[in-house]
Parts: sequence; C-alpha cells; structure tokens
Amino acid sequence: MGADSITTYVNQPLSSLEGSSPKTRGLLTRLVGRTILDLLYHFPSQIQTRIYFSSIQDLATKLIHQKNEGSDTDIFATLTLTVSKIMWPPRKGLPIRIRMSDATGQIEIVYFTLSKPYLVQKFPLGSELLISGKATLYNKLIQMSHPDFVGDPLLRSSFVGNAPLYPLTSGLSHSVISKALHRILLHLKYLINSNEEQNLFEWILEERLKETGWPSWIEALEAVHTATSVDALDPQSLPRTRLAYDEIFAHQLTLLLSRRQAQDQKGRSFIGQSDRINTFIASLPYTLTSCQQYAIHTINKDMGDPLPMLRLLQGDVGSGKTVVSFIAALNCLTNNVQVALMAPTEILAKQHFHTLGAWCKEMGFRCECLQGGMRTTQLGKALKEDLEKGLIHLVVGTHALLEDDIKFKDLGLMIIDEQHRFGVNQRLALYKKGFHPDLLVTSATPIPRTLQLTQYGDLDISALRNKPQGRLPISTHLFSEGRIEEISLKLKTLLQKNQKIYWICPLVEESETLDLTAAIQRHTCLSSLYPPDQVSLLHGQMNPAQKQEVMTRFAHEGPHILVATTVVEVGMDIPEATLMVIEHAERFGLSQLHQLRGRVGRNDLPSHCFLIYSDALTPIARQRLFVLKNLQDGFKIAEEDLRLRGYGALLGTTQSGSGAYKAMDPYVHAPLFEMAHKDLQKILALDPFLESPASAPLLSLLTLFQCHETLNYLRAG
Repeated sequence: MGADSITTYVNQPLSSLEGSSPKTRGLLTRLVGRTILDLLYHFPSQIQTRIYFSSIQDLATKLIHQKNEGSDTDIFATLTLTVSKIMWPPRKGLPIRIRMSDATGQIEIVYFTLSKPYLVQKFPLGSELLISGKATLYNKLIQMSHPDFVGDPLLRSSFVGNAPLYPLTSGLSHSVISKALHRILLHLKYLINSNEEQNLFEWILEERLKETGWPSWIEALEAVHTATSVDALDPQSLPRTRLAYDEIFAHQLTLLLSRRQAQDQKGRSFIGQSDRINTFIASLPYTLTSCQQYAIHTINKDMGDPLPMLRLLQGDVGSGKTVVSFIAALNCLTNNVQVALMAPTEILAKQHFHTLGAWCKEMGFRCECLQGGMRTTQLGKALKEDLEKGLIHLVVGTHALLEDDIKFKDLGLMIIDEQHRFGVNQRLALYKKGFHPDLLVTSATPIPRTLQLTQYGDLDISALRNKPQGRLPISTHLFSEGRIEEISLKLKTLLQKNQKIYWICPLVEESETLDLTAAIQRHTCLSSLYPPDQVSLLHGQMNPAQKQEVMTRFAHEGPHILVATTVVEVGMDIPEATLMVIEHAERFGLSQLHQLRGRVGRNDLPSHCFLIYSDALTPIARQRLFVLKNLQDGFKIAEEDLRLRGYGALLGTTQSGSGAYKAMDPYVHAPLFEMAHKDLQKILALDPFLESPASAPLLSLLTLFQCHETLNYLRAG
C-alpha cells in the first residue's frame, strides 16, 4: 500500500470510524470536522496529571485540603473500589447514581445518559473495579461524574501519571478521543509500514529533516497525541513544527499552482478610455487619496498587461475601495466588456448596486442586481437573457452569480468583495465564466502580513491605508451594562439633530441559555422611549424584501434608531449615522467590532461608538475592548486581533477547497513560509504543474490536506 492508501484513509468521514458507536462518531464530527484527518489534527490543549489513591480516605483528605486552600485545580483520581449499590432515578431526566466503596468510605459515580442494561453489565454488584476520572466534593460526599475509565484493576498503570487533555464537546470524554486516536495511529503505522518508502512524503523533506532533526509525519502525530509534558504541546516543539510545515507546504503549493495556472493562460489587455475615466474622477465630490491614486495606477498597469490580473485590494472601513473598484471596472466598460461584482450578502449586494448603479447611469452603462431569489422569476429570467446578450454591462450579485445558468457574453473583470467569505473554488467557478478574466478581490478587514502569506499567496496586494479627507476619528467609549438606561436616554439629543443611530445586539430573540439582550427585546424597549416610527428592527431572519424596506426607511427618512444584529457589519453607508451602540461588546471579535464601528464616521460630523459590556468580563475580552478604544487604524487592530484570537478565529470561515490550518500558529511558524517557498521553487522549477510521475507524492500531499478540489479546478482549466 502506498501514499494513496494513506490519503484515502485519512480523508474518510468519521462516520466510517471503526470501534466507535454511531453516537460517538456523530459527536466527534460535531467537535472536530468531517474526516479522520480532522480528528488527527485535533491536538491536546493541556496535560492532565492522574494520581492513584490507595483509599477513599486519602482522596477525601486531598480534596478537603485543596478546598481549604482555595485551589480550583482539578483532581483526576484513580482508585480500586467495590460496587455497593446502583440507585435508579425516580423519574426520567435525573441522574443514575452508583455507590462504590472500600474500607475507608464511599464515593458516588454519576451518569446522566447511559442505559440500564449497559450499567448493570458495567457495574456488577460486589465486583472490584478500577475507576478513573475527575473527583469533586458535593455535600461532603465524593462524586465522579461520567468517569474516563471503568474496568479491570490490572490496567492501573495506564491511568496513573500524565496524559493529554483535549478540547471537548458535551457527551465526549478525553478517553473516548484518546482511544479513537490510538486506533487511527495504529492503522496509519500499518499502512506506512506496508509502503516501500516506509515514510509518508519524507523524500520531499529529506534535506530539511537532516537540517532540522524533525521527526517523520507519523512520529510527529504520535508525539503530540501521547504527550506527557506541556513542552510537547508547545507549537515550537519539533513535532508541532514538522506538522505545521506540512500544512504550510501543501497550502502554499496550492496557491502557487493557482497563480501559475492563471498566468500560464494568456488573457487580454484592457486599457480604458482615459478621457471618460478622467471625467468620472473629476465629477466625484471629493479628491482621491494618494493611496487610492496609487492603487488605481497599479490596477491599470495590471489590466493593461495581457496576463490576467490577480490582485487583492485591502483597506480599512471607509477607505474608498468601492470607487477604486469602479474605476478598475471602467477599463472594461469603456471597451464594451462586461464586469461582475460578487458580494457575500444580499444587503451588501444591494448597497453596491445602489452606489455602482448611480455611477453607471451617469456614465451611460447599464447596471443590474441579480440575487438568488430572483433567478426563477420573470424579472430574473429577463436579466439572465440580457446578461448573456451583453446588454447588461455591470452585474452585481451574491453567490447566485456562480450558478450554471448565469452566462456572460464577454466577462472581462471579476470583482469579489469580502473575499474571506468565499472559498477558492467559488472564485474559480466565477473565473470560468469568462475568457481568463482579470480578478480583483477586496477586503474591508485589513490583513496582517502572515495572513497575506497563508491565504492570499497567489495574489498581488494593494492597500488603502488612509481615509478620505474630512473624516474625523470615531470617539470610542466603554460602558458597563448598568448604565444602559442612561445611554438609552442620551439618544434624544442626536435625534433632535436629525442624526441616525445604530444599536447592535448579538441575538435576535431572548435565549434561555445565554444572558444576552435580544434585538427584539431592545427594539421593544426603545420603542417605548421614542416615537415607534423612529425605531426600526433589522436581523438576518427577515426575508430580503423586509430587510430592504427597513434599510430604505433608515437611509431616507428622518432621525432614526436602527436596532439590528450584525447583519449591518459591512456594506452599510449612511452618512447621517453618527452613533454606534454595541451591546455585550465582549461577545464580538476585534475585527467585527471595528467593522461595526466603521458604519459611522462617514461624514464630517463628530461620531461616537459606545461599547456596552457585561460585568462578567474576561481578561481577553477586556483587552479587546481597550484595543478598540485606543486604536483607529484597522491594520494595527488586525494585528492585535491575530495576536489575541489566533489565525482561525480571525479569518472567520473555512476556505472551501483550501482547508483550514490546524497545526500552524501564525506567529510561531511565520519563518516556515519562507522555508516552504524555497523548497517549492526548487520542485516547481523541475515540474511547474506536477505533471510528471515523480510528482505523484506531491499530489497525494495535496489530497491529504484536502487541497485536491482546488487542484482539480485548475486541471480543468
């Protein structure tokens, strides 16, 4: 068996995992992801120390001493005890309690979900069993809820000492995950030993292994999952570094292949009619910033080159990405070539259509908006026909643009807004709708250098670092939730000045499990303080027509308060809005808070952002709020967000067809990107598109890390 057998095995769904119950497989899927590889890369987060206690009395003494000392350290105890009694609950929903004892006392084992036949078989009355789990004191009685192990006392040595602890979900224990991983690793070792080369993909890293002393792939996985010290879990350890490099290597290879494939295809040169473009720029009510002018110059140079443009335009909220994108579009529009702009949400698509539609009308071009719900309507069918005939010059839409029945006469430029919300495959699907069209992707979330390497390595990057003239800094203030009534009454002054207010809540309706103020509840409260026609409600559960009606009222009617969920995070451009209130601000990430704050301050009036936090504020949440209070620069905020929350949380979504990084830490492993780049240059210099038989292991590596879908797109042209 070769590498293909290994990649096939690890990409199998967890639902096929042998030795685990259907319920366990479902819980594992919910916790880590769909495949066996996802479980392999679900790493321990800490080390657990198990202590063997010779008697219940010794354990009780330890627990009482710890309680008196005020320590909250968990005690994972292992004991040999006798089953005394099983106490069945009087009604459904209550726990099953099992008394176990020795000569010095009794403890209680508690279960909530196991069946009666299973427990009778597991705990025969009078039998002596080894039991291991987290011990607690409850009403002077020692309890152990859902122990990690119950079984043969001869296995005592396996449940003493240090062992890894994993992030869990309700219904799963550390031992269940450890056992599943043990079976997976044993099977992998069998597959690898059946392979003539003995080690998976090691030939790729032969020089690196000699130079760094890294373990093999399987040795690295074993070292992490059998760790007995905190040092072994450190991202800088040799096993973790090796696993991070593999991921980086595979993902960077995918991005480089994507770029080479695009640049290998001869595109077209688009040089816009300069007089018409200059006329449009002169008609703007503001002067373009130096960053905007430089970005336009770079984009024009790219579009004038016959190679397809691959460029990311990133900029802070309010930095003017939309006008730069439209000026890029004019290079095609003035040559009778079509442009498509894809946005992640219907609200954002409508906002773009409102802005771009007005500019197109002024320039004599036709702009239309095409969304998912329209495609089968009479209007939608007519728009599709006009688009295919070339009668629509610029189309704005959501992911509906990716559907097979959406065709263009001559697509020359794709603009993808909020690129991080789309996957690589979605980008490529739109790319195929034209003849090697130019690509401009935008992001209102400034991207730290490390993330540029990890997610946008196939793109050139332009950055808009300054805002249009006349924009004032947004004053940011922190308030405890006890002052919420005071804040509610402060809105009156702004309404009297004919200004508009956003009030953001993290939930739509009241929740029994989360003590958060719901948008509906806040809307009711504010409607009792102010005229109901001045208070509106907007959330994601509304249908598109309802959302549009609310947005139109907020944008075009008089003074107004819009109570909303984060559906307003991007794309809302209401110059009269001068106050952003965010309830339970500690529940949001830094990037999201910055995006929300950017909905105000879009004119020359003083603007404010009120961050309301709960009393149960964690240290990390407090740091986030103070970062936002003290910083206005989105690029600096993004770096802080990466530092505080890590790569995966900052990026927000898993990129379809390019897999998420699991082993890589963006700060610790940043030097590995340059290392991988050098290694890849050597390999691709000999085989630019991995077409020779010698490159087969590299293709298996891409499959291993679930990058093969993107490669298939590239191979399809």
